[in-house]
Amino acid sequence: MDQEATPTKKWDFPSLYMIFLIYLVVLVLSSVYIFWLQGFGSHGFNFDIEGRDQAIDAYDVVLLVATITAFFLVSISLLAFQKHRDIKIFILSIAFFLFALNELLEIFDNFFPREYIFINHARRVFNLLILLSFVLLLIHRK
Repeated sequence: MDQEATPTKKWDFPSLYMIFLIYLVVLVLSSVYIFWLQGFGSHGFNFDIEGRDQAIDAYDVVLLVATITAFFLVSISLLAFQKHRDIKIFILSIAFFLFALNELLEIFDNFFPREYIFINHARRVFNLLILLSFVLLLIHRK
């Protein structure tokens, strides 16, 4: 007997727009938290190319490369989702997006050292959401 692999369930909803809506909601809530509740920018947006440690070092380079890579993975996963419309790719693209925002927050924290905001609180929430996304991927049935 030939057994064919069952394909993963396709999502029939116009879900690419749903992803963008989720991204937009997360961005708006993150922006409200950082700019309004934490007062990011209240010290004049003093950008420091050398970062918090006052020296351009491997950490700064790795941070920038990780952020660029994260946004690249978001783009790749969106293209894959647009082609296959698989719910697992949908969840994975959300996780990559949250990781990219997490890295962006780390850039804010490193390159704007005079801004005294609680980036770590927001980063922990993003880490939790990323982990929950991976749990959803593990428990999702075909």
